[in-house]
Amino acid sequence: MLSREEREGPCTLTEAPVMFLGGDGGKAFIGLLGCGPEQLGYSPPKVSVLGKPVKIVNLLGTGASSLVYAGEYLGKDVVVKHFRSLSIFRFTFESHNLTRLAPTIPAVPELLATSDQNDALILSPIGIPFATKWNDIPKVIQGDDSKALLSFKHFASLIEILESAHSEFHLAHRDVALNNMFLHPETKELFLNDWGCASEIGKPIEFAGTLLNAPITVLEQLVLYGKNWRNAKVCPRPQDDLLSVVCCVFQAVCGAKYEAIRDFNNDPKKILSFWKSELVPDFWLKMLKAAEAGDTLGLTHLISHILP
Repeated sequence: MLSREEREGPCTLTEAPVMFLGGDGGKAFIGLLGCGPEQLGYSPPKVSVLGKPVKIVNLLGTGASSLVYAGEYLGKDVVVKHFRSLSIFRFTFESHNLTRLAPTIPAVPELLATSDQNDALILSPIGIPFATKWNDIPKVIQGDDSKALLSFKHFASLIEILESAHSEFHLAHRDVALNNMFLHPETKELFLNDWGCASEIGKPIEFAGTLLNAPITVLEQLVLYGKNWRNAKVCPRPQDDLLSVVCCVFQAVCGAKYEAIRDFNNDPKKILSFWKSELVPDFWLKMLKAAEAGDTLGLTHLISHILP
């Protein structure tokens, strides 16, 4: 295992305050604490499949394109991913991608059904999230099983999932982030969520997916567009997903530092500056080199030196 100084360079870490406020602000924050929608003062969406209502239990989280709920469908606990009106096209993309991937790659969510309204996916299972904030880690160590601790094997599994998507389906995920990684509640195996931004490798498309973990090469392209960076055209590569994996590893081992980047969530230039200044120690440069070369074995080996 590498020392902290070898991973981060000679600097001091300070714990930053954490606040997860998505497009719905306080609703998202309270929802992530496990409150039901009625407690938030608004009504959950009405979702049905073949005319039968799907019960919405509580809000799990929010994203740029959807709100995600815990629900019940045919007597089973499920995830209900309800897409925002301006992002219905993501519903189509994700349902199509999951239908393609699931028979070959078991480490993706199972698509049980789509809503009659064509705006929600009914998915299984409700995964166990990882403790991505440093103040959550002691709770997990003390027995809180609502979250899981990241380890080397999880990143090894992540790379295998991405490699299968790249080689067998010619798809780049484009949204590789720790909050899209979950453990199956029964098998405790990793599965990768959020395939709505996954796109054909080598085919130019509008930027989407993770901004915080976007590769430096992609961020450099976005910066050229200035305030119109959301309209930037990019050409997805397998290497981009692997470079995002490096950012995830950084978050896992340098969590307090990573929290500072959340303040830059809508500023590619500041995010680019962050990664260029932080990924300079030799170890991180080796990981970036392996990812850029598409060397999945080399990248996996390097991660084994930094995570238990």
